[in-house]
Amino acid sequence: MSTGSDALSNIDQTLNGFAADTLGVLWRAGSGTVDPWTQAEMEDAAYNQVIAAGGTADQAQAASDQVSSTIQTAPSNSESNATLAGSWFSNLTTDNGTGCSIITNPGGCVPGWVWYAGIAAGALALLYVLGPYVGLLERDR
Repeated sequence: MSTGSDALSNIDQTLNGFAADTLGVLWRAGSGTVDPWTQAEMEDAAYNQVIAAGGTADQAQAASDQVSSTIQTAPSNSESNATLAGSWFSNLTTDNGTGCSIITNPGGCVPGWVWYAGIAAGALALLYVLGPYVGLLERDR
């Protein structure tokens, strides 16, 4: 049976995970640094790995502190957001060879012809809608 402390710890871990996957993405994109929620998850993971391996609480805390100091001394992302956004848009239709990933390589998720088929279908739909107004198509009114 879990204690109240375990339940609060589980809630805290769940909220950290949610914040890291939502607000943390925006934080990392804007600042180029690790957000506090992801950092907390990484520290907890290091702590839990040492405990699971049979280590003491002091060893686990040392591992957690090591993660924290490594994150704080790591250089921030030197690429500008414009550069990163440009690379994302270039990977939108071109597979960069790293496999399918909606975030880093959306072009690897679909065959190349799908984009061209979508553009062609959009052009045909636009011509169908605008046809009567530009003289391409006669419709009964």
